[in-house]
Amino acid sequence: MSNRKGMWRITGIAVLVACVWATDAFSQQARQGKLGGGADLSIVSQYIWRGVIYNDDFALQPDVYLTYGNFRALVWGSLDMTDREEIGIDASGDFSEIDYILQYKIPSRLLDLSFGYSFYTYPNTPDEVRQDTQELYAKGAFKVFLDPTLEMFVDVDEVEGWYGRVSATYTQPQNDLLWKLRASVGFCSEDFANYYFGGRMPLFDSTSFCDLEVRLFTTFDLGMNFGLTPFIAINYLLDSEIRDAYNEDGEFFGGLNVSWAF
Repeated sequence: MSNRKGMWRITGIAVLVACVWATDAFSQQARQGKLGGGADLSIVSQYIWRGVIYNDDFALQPDVYLTYGNFRALVWGSLDMTDREEIGIDASGDFSEIDYILQYKIPSRLLDLSFGYSFYTYPNTPDEVRQDTQELYAKGAFKVFLDPTLEMFVDVDEVEGWYGRVSATYTQPQNDLLWKLRASVGFCSEDFANYYFGGRMPLFDSTSFCDLEVRLFTTFDLGMNFGLTPFIAINYLLDSEIRDAYNEDGEFFGGLNVSWAF
């Protein structure tokens, strides 16, 4: 297991190096409009992922990405701003997660399809809390009223479970801004629920609804390709057995994202 994880860490680093190399190698394509990229920096009051509370305090979450045609390569991280007392580690100022993501998008007039691969790593996190893993995913985004979206994520490594999500977004123009209210419902396999909510114990034996998230946000154009997006959200665990096992119901949280693109 350790050898395999070491191999995938090297692979993730290689992807990052390849992205940096591509920035120079494809500079001509960039001038022709084929190459793009950007970066984001978010601060969140809590880090909640698919109903799982990864950090119940503030975190910084930067990312950098590169696009070429319909391909996209992204490196994303979460840096703890306080110690993780719930797992007994001094984490302030350390990255607790770094992810390497590859995506391919197939656009069309009514439906955009996306496929991807994610490699999740958890430096500065004990193995008994979280272990590196890999995931494949598919996404369908319909270009109709409320922008309905269906996503499916399949873990092919440590968890060997899946998580699905259905979402819709209502957009309201207001004073030159587009306010958006997005609601999503997640559902998951028993393997996913046992790993993330059951302490890796076989507590669940069937597929179940997982979480509901409602998020309100808008983006301010700052000029020079910069944007500022504040948001507030609530995440609630839908399944009573998951709530009882995880000893959590739901959480309010919020954040602020600064984005730049070229």
